[in-house]
Amino acid sequence: RSSSSSSSSSSKGRALALGHRNNCHQHHHRRQGAASFFSTIVPNSQYPETNSTANNNEAPYRPFDDFPDNPPARWARRNAIRDHGAPKSIALIATGTESAKNKSVAIRDMGCGRRLFLLDSHLSGDTMEGLAYRLNLLKTNAQLSSLLLATDGTDDSDTALRLLHERHAETSVDYDYRSPQGATDDEVPPQPGQTFYVCGGYDPLTQLDTPEMAGATLQHLHGLSAAIRGGTESKIPLITVPHGALTDGGAALLLSSYVLATHETSFRILNPRRGLSLDPTGLSYWLTRVGQEFDQPSQHYAAGVALILALTGYTANAHDLVETGLATHYLGSPANVPILEENLMEVPAWKYQEILRPNKQYDGHGQPGGGHQQRRQRRDINASFRNVQVANLIMDITEYSADGIDIMSVPDSVTQDPIYYDGFLDPSLDAEFDNDGLATEPEWRTSHLVNYAATFGPLLAQSPNIVHVYGEMKELANNAKRVKVEPEDQALAQLFCRGIEAASPLATVVTDQLLRRGNPRPSETLESCLQRELMVQTKMAALSPDFQTWRENGGQAPKRWCYPDVASVPRDQVEEMLAPTF
Repeated sequence: RSSSSSSSSSSKGRALALGHRNNCHQHHHRRQGAASFFSTIVPNSQYPETNSTANNNEAPYRPFDDFPDNPPARWARRNAIRDHGAPKSIALIATGTESAKNKSVAIRDMGCGRRLFLLDSHLSGDTMEGLAYRLNLLKTNAQLSSLLLATDGTDDSDTALRLLHERHAETSVDYDYRSPQGATDDEVPPQPGQTFYVCGGYDPLTQLDTPEMAGATLQHLHGLSAAIRGGTESKIPLITVPHGALTDGGAALLLSSYVLATHETSFRILNPRRGLSLDPTGLSYWLTRVGQEFDQPSQHYAAGVALILALTGYTANAHDLVETGLATHYLGSPANVPILEENLMEVPAWKYQEILRPNKQYDGHGQPGGGHQQRRQRRDINASFRNVQVANLIMDITEYSADGIDIMSVPDSVTQDPIYYDGFLDPSLDAEFDNDGLATEPEWRTSHLVNYAATFGPLLAQSPNIVHVYGEMKELANNAKRVKVEPEDQALAQLFCRGIEAASPLATVVTDQLLRRGNPRPSETLESCLQRELMVQTKMAALSPDFQTWRENGGQAPKRWCYPDVASVPRDQVEEMLAPTF
């Protein structure tokens, strides 16, 4: 696969086919952003319910610890706080060659771009505030080209080859397992049976102690989500490579311009099992609109996808995320990240990504200059060329994108729709699709999440609330009507019911209503959903008896919740959680 940074006509065509998650006026790229974080190692399928550093017996080695704090960085921060109104929390973000000791985030130079490192899977509220401020500045800086976040969280010194090295400096490299320098097809960390816990947002055990602390933490998470998403002034794409597990508040990373999912990437919502609802990351907006951005088949089952992901504790893998549009691309080999970074370093700054030159302006006497020349040109004649090189690099380095485009696709000469060698518009719809020998498993690119939602599509989409859905699923799981039921359907219904029963009934009903209020309608925007999630989660942290019981139980599920099932939850208590506060 080519790693060249030049733009070919075919790759440009594939890049132009992508949507843009941002409302930015730049080239049609999916979302403005960059990021991916790997930190604490935990066993597979056992996501930490407590502080993410609990499994670290030793303080990880971090580069730059041997160097004193960088005086220029301190002076720059002082001036930013004094002269430009920057929050004091920017001191919690290590920049340049500054030491990352006792810090959770580091930002290092990468040519005209920046490499971001998340050194802890749970961030404090102040760290989220400082990171959001930095991202807002970086994404509007025309002197940059890209932002990349892809690290295992223990070393922020070797940006190009970190994924190929051991997690600790004193441990020797095992080349039988990890890739040597230059290899791109061998496995990289984590080892089999383990996974990186990339990001969970905040630690609910320690950061929601009081209503004031909970409000501040959630407000900063809301700000970080908005910063990752970007606004109308954003120019620089943010690229995330989450080579591990994301949970709850970690969904903010899915708002990046590009999300490159790997075979280790997973996403799971655990908050209802803690007595909480959705974090302010926009999930009530995105989950009810899955598949729409890239016109995917999953858009027809968005209601079911939202309920399964948000309420049952379902663990979505990389193919689930790509086929629902929550991730933009599938990265077959994480060892290709150094190649991506090396090529990103060669991309010129956004300001200089130009091909056309503006016409000369003349004054009233026919001479160059004058008032006409001083007038700034309102239209950017090079807008369609900016960020194209970054898009092409990502298309070259990944296996396929969320809109179904892969290296085997070519545009139809008449309709320009992507056509594949086997005649299918989207290989993910063909269970027998074999990418010319590159994939041997019949379920390659198959999303079990979408199939799950499609199986119960009408029931999940048309039911008025989760109480009705659970009742119907319970009858199907027990075959109460004594009718002929497919064994696969009965097994899926049983899984759904067990997922609902494992969570707090109050949190389940509140989350269900939060999703329904975020359903597509003209009055609903991403910001309105973020604000509602912030309000509801702040109330749940302060008023939910199930969350308090969960905290008192040390982060373990209690033997019984406040209410025995979802049908027993009082309506007035749900409305109290959802009622606007002024």
